[in-house]
Amino acid sequence: MIKMRFILFLLFSSMIVFSQTNYALVIGNSQYQELGSLRNPENDATDMAEALRELGFQVEMLSNAELTEMEDAVLNLSSMLRNDRESIGLFYYAGHGVQSNGVNYLIPSDPRIPRESFLKSRSLSAQIVLDELGRSGNQLNTIILDACRDNPFGWSRSGSRGLTVVGSQPPGSIIVYATSSGTVAQDGLGRNGLFTSELLNNIRTPGIDVTEVFKRTGQAVQQRSNGSQIPAVYNQFFGDASFTVNTATNQSNNSSSGITFTVEQTYGSMTVTTLTQGELYLDGQYMGQLSAGGRAAVGDIPAGRHELEIRYESHNELQSLIIREDVDSPVAFTWVEGGSNPSSLTGADDNDNFRTAYNLTFPTEGLRAGFNSISDRDFYSLIIPSGNGESYVTVKTTGDTDTMIKLYGPNDWDLLHAEDDDSGEGYNGRISFATQPGDQWWIQLDAYDESGPYNLVVEPALAAAVEDEANDSFDTAFELDLDQVTTGYYSGDDQGDYFSLQIPRRLDGNLIRRYTDNQIDTELYLYDGPVSDPLEDYLYYNDDTETYAASITFPAEGNSRLFVMIDAYEEGPYEIHFEVLDADSSPYESNDTFETATSIRLGELQTHSFFHSVDKDFIVFTVSRPGDYTIETQGDSDPMIKLYNDQFDLLQEDDDSGDNYNSLIETPLKSGTYYLEMESAVYDNLGEYQILIDNQPRR
Repeated sequence: MIKMRFILFLLFSSMIVFSQTNYALVIGNSQYQELGSLRNPENDATDMAEALRELGFQVEMLSNAELTEMEDAVLNLSSMLRNDRESIGLFYYAGHGVQSNGVNYLIPSDPRIPRESFLKSRSLSAQIVLDELGRSGNQLNTIILDACRDNPFGWSRSGSRGLTVVGSQPPGSIIVYATSSGTVAQDGLGRNGLFTSELLNNIRTPGIDVTEVFKRTGQAVQQRSNGSQIPAVYNQFFGDASFTVNTATNQSNNSSSGITFTVEQTYGSMTVTTLTQGELYLDGQYMGQLSAGGRAAVGDIPAGRHELEIRYESHNELQSLIIREDVDSPVAFTWVEGGSNPSSLTGADDNDNFRTAYNLTFPTEGLRAGFNSISDRDFYSLIIPSGNGESYVTVKTTGDTDTMIKLYGPNDWDLLHAEDDDSGEGYNGRISFATQPGDQWWIQLDAYDESGPYNLVVEPALAAAVEDEANDSFDTAFELDLDQVTTGYYSGDDQGDYFSLQIPRRLDGNLIRRYTDNQIDTELYLYDGPVSDPLEDYLYYNDDTETYAASITFPAEGNSRLFVMIDAYEEGPYEIHFEVLDADSSPYESNDTFETATSIRLGELQTHSFFHSVDKDFIVFTVSRPGDYTIETQGDSDPMIKLYNDQFDLLQEDDDSGDNYNSLIETPLKSGTYYLEMESAVYDNLGEYQILIDNQPRR
């Protein structure tokens, strides 16, 4: 390989004086008192504040800020800019934002906005931010709004999605929206939202103009979203400015000493294969056209990290890879036009060692591959995308071929990090782990005792999926998302895994079913707040002794926070799922007390249902003639019967001792009023049952 040598002269001065101080206000609102939570904004703001501090900005950051905090911070930023006319000002907001009558409003964490007319007084107008910064008289103000989400309020009008273009933009300002007017930005699968993750990738680039930062960010967001999200930039600044400090202008006139050292550039190569015809780009530079099933060799690539992309007719596929000195790295692009599952390597047999490992994209929804024999093994390479902070990843297989997974790294294929073969209890292995942006990992898959196809999945995970997770109390509970499957890991030292869940107002009155999968034997607990004795003071509990999967169905109270605890009988991974159910499906569902009991006639076969885990039905009937009476149930919900007199004294009960699903009470009754209390004898065994009361002896 060709090698080059560069001679650099560094001048060390006794003092470095920056030509200006730049100021930033960064706000990230994730936890809303009445609207539930958002996944990314608080992380986005934290990482943006860190990046701006690295670039020399003086940063004020607010998390989950109330309206008065936001207003005071804007005034403070304006005051600092007014006192330093050579400075750059930056306002960044991530969270809920809505438009109304051509004005954009940023929603504080304590919104009390029952109607649209309250927006002006109970939220922060983006126009006020613009006007206030415009009066500062400094050279440049940049306003970045990653707030283009669906209107979260019940009074929202149809079509009022995202934000709108501001009506009046002062000179010397740049306004950046995460997506175009009237459209909605995408939340990220990992730590950051799509727009902010790409902005973080570009804002630290030294020497480029501010406008170039947003141009590159917009291009990357458009490519990653396949055109569904296109950021918008409105520019009233016509000078030159950069977020990064130009150190060449910061040398003092004091004496300095020269030091010379040598940097040696090394090179490697790669071999690219693709299943679909497309154009190949390396770090944004066009390399050539590849035919379907084609192969291309690219040499003399500087060692280090690179972005590789194939642009198909209707899709773009992007991969990151690390080039090493004198190593040829294979890269496989596997997207197929029109395929239901675009990734397929079934039958391939050339990725049988670390050096020939196939490069995976992140995330990988389901790569189809297979073992050609019981001695076959497949290797894959994974590079974690750019971003800030620690993240969590799950690698797993699905399908009917028994696989074993070994994970090596980070950044060293000689370092075995973890392995899993599902302990021989199932076909699919799974490993969840913590990682940093830019880390490279290697995955080795072995056939356990058979050949055949498998699917490889690489997906984001919560910290709860990692064996040494810290969610072992109410105070350290991880946040759950109703719309997302959560992966957890129960270790032998755990005293329970704790999670918190915000119920949004829109689900008030619905039923929510929470359940675990059947990988390990789990117990579920549900609480309405922290308690001193979690094993006793719970709202709902289920361990479903008949299977590994536990399930609780409960009525949702909008704008409430619940806590979940997972206990288990064994070590291993599990998944938490949620399902929203319709509560209004029975005319008898309000009969949950003696006072609201449903009336039934003798001889009438009446149908009822259990809708959640502690649902009860109360039924009232009248006996006019003394005699022997039979009370019995039919159906699959395994109800338990309790019989009371009109003084609510318990007379008799029956749950059929667990022998079958139907309960029976045969008893003499006097004239009078009687009540039945019906509840499920098996926890969370929901569904319909029939009840019949008759004065004929049961045959």
